Amino acid sequence: MEIISYQPQYAIYFKELNIAWLKKYFWIEPHDEEVLGNPEKYIIEPGGTIFFVKDAEKIIGCVALMKIEDGVFELTKMAVIPEYQGKKNGKKLMDNTLDVAKKQGWE
Repeated sequence: MEIISYQPQYAIYFKELNIAWLKKYFWIEPHDEEVLGNPEKYIIEPGGTIFFVKDAEKIIGCVALMKIEDGVFELTKMAVIPEYQGKKNGKKLMDNTLDVAKKQGWE
């Protein structure tokens, strides 16, 4: 397993993973479609970040830190595909995300 940072070619995985999670546990609102369909505009450009967990060449999970204000970020949009759940992949992704936030001094 490898944790990687956002790159434009991974945007589709960010959307697909989160849409699947929302469909399973909640519902999809128009705002969700907008944010998930354009993560660069809504997460990356305002100063946030997205991480993915990758198994060989397969993206299996993601999480985002969305900037709320300077130094304050919301942990959001976390999903792991079902066949990789229960194997600590989400924990690895979360640990990495929290480590990055701490090193940046973010709340």
